[in-house]
Amino acid sequence: MPRPLSKKVLFLLVYLVSFLYSFHYALPLYIDSSFLAQFLPTEATVGIVFSVSSLFSAIVIFLYPRILRRWGNYKATVATMGLEVSSLIALAVFSKIFPNAIAIVLIFIIHQILVNTIYLNLDTFVESFSKDSEKGGIRGIFMNILSIAVAVADSLLAVPCAVAVARPAVGARRRSHRGTARRRPRRAVWSGA
Repeated sequence: MPRPLSKKVLFLLVYLVSFLYSFHYALPLYIDSSFLAQFLPTEATVGIVFSVSSLFSAIVIFLYPRILRRWGNYKATVATMGLEVSSLIALAVFSKIFPNAIAIVLIFIIHQILVNTIYLNLDTFVESFSKDSEKGGIRGIFMNILSIAVAVADSLLAVPCAVAVARPAVGARRRSHRGTARRRPRRAVWSGA
């Protein structure tokens, strides 16, 4: 029989999964509305989709303790993460191969519900592994890890955006020199007074 993992190892695993979850959450965070706007007629409709997904998320969060009592947090987390991966794959398939606005909206709502539910699962793990006297510090580390992952994801997304913004200027500069002889840049002559 394998021996149980120590509390330190369990916390490290929960922190690692929390980092990956938050990273996965933050990557599409700023493009979700633009993604939906491609398939919906107005921006107001995009807002309605976000509102409906928030409403359903609240309902699922309210009912979630029943699910946890029935299946336990581990099984619920694995199932929720599996469904989340499936919903992201389905969003990719339905947006490129079978563009269908109704299917995309429904899958997007499911995706939003699952993202919120995964946070609850991870928070439940942190709460169950910690003593009452240590909860504040452990929860603080948990929240810092989530914030750091969001910052890292945002920083990684900023690099392609900066490159995309800088490229047209570089290309325009190159085009302006075509057909003209390249001149050497003039050196500034400094005359000491």
